[in-house]
Amino acid sequence: MTAVALNKQPVLPENLAVNLARSRVFGLDVLRALAIATVVYGHCGDMVASVGHVFFPPLLDGVELFFVLSGFLIGGLLIEIAEYQPTPLAWLMFMVRRWMRTLPAYFVVGIATLVPSSHIEHKIDHAVTYGLLLQNFAWPMPEDNWFAVSWSLTIEEWFYLLFSVVFLLSARFLGRRGQWLAISIFLILPLLARFATPVALPWDLYVRKIVVLRLDAIAYGVVLARAFADRSVFFGAWKLTLAVGVTILGGVWNGLFPLDGIALRSIYPCIGAMGWALCFPAALRLAQASGLLGRFIVRVSQQSYVIYLIHLPLLSLFMRPAINGSLPWQLSVLGALVTIWVISFISLRFFEGPILALRPRQWNFVQTTQTPPDRLAAIGPPA
Repeated sequence: MTAVALNKQPVLPENLAVNLARSRVFGLDVLRALAIATVVYGHCGDMVASVGHVFFPPLLDGVELFFVLSGFLIGGLLIEIAEYQPTPLAWLMFMVRRWMRTLPAYFVVGIATLVPSSHIEHKIDHAVTYGLLLQNFAWPMPEDNWFAVSWSLTIEEWFYLLFSVVFLLSARFLGRRGQWLAISIFLILPLLARFATPVALPWDLYVRKIVVLRLDAIAYGVVLARAFADRSVFFGAWKLTLAVGVTILGGVWNGLFPLDGIALRSIYPCIGAMGWALCFPAALRLAQASGLLGRFIVRVSQQSYVIYLIHLPLLSLFMRPAINGSLPWQLSVLGALVTIWVISFISLRFFEGPILALRPRQWNFVQTTQTPPDRLAAIGPPA
């Protein structure tokens, strides 16, 4: 009642505030920081291996964690829209807000790396293809592999667009059943498409990085969001889900699921996604870490998007002196990491932040920041 009196506008009903994108949740910051750390670590290992030092043990693929995390957060917002006001205007606000969050930095980094790239012959073609996010829609990335990390961004952007349309239309006409119908479509069709992909084609180039074959990676996060909104016992059994999730991820890490047959090639992405998803109930129970460590994790999470966009070209640039022997590889990696951190900090402070402040509000309602009692019942208090 106080919020209504002070703001003179109605409060969005708390039973509809099912998404966790409203305020920072430390457990999700931990997952996001872990995801970007594993991605950067993996590419650092590749760069160091190029100068003859193969001692960085491989870790899990952080991009898959990013996919599940995106689905969880975006799914919560779409569920809220579907159950409150599934109108074309609400959908448009959703898409505008997503585009303003992701596309400006994507275009700036793309232009900044394309213009000085002397090895790319057809820059206009690249600008059009990458500008329309078509570089890996149903075909492999261009052979020059320019802006290599963008493969995952196209999967996310196309998922936001296609899934939101199907989800909100289904929800408007079929209610809760329509939500599950849309989720099922995006879980099943990419899986079937992978089964139809010739097994002789290279996995990474022709399966892992193809948009139409990987839309289910984010849909698993939406399943989590729907379970969270339904106050599923899944989020209460966090010890069990964590144990199972870690076991699955340990199997992936130890190579227990070889990509030597059409069945495993097709379900392999599902295995990793389910492993990460099972870790979310435990992550949501994490209390905010105090001191420098807690602030560092949150900062890494906040800067993770631009870190992801720029880390690979900067690592490549800084490793050139190490490759020609003019600088120790340790200094090359350190210089790259420091530069990545500084640029991502500046971007968040002076570029991304101001753009985010200009985004239109999803609702004209006051959005409560307190955790509803039913949400506490679903996930429990921080442990």
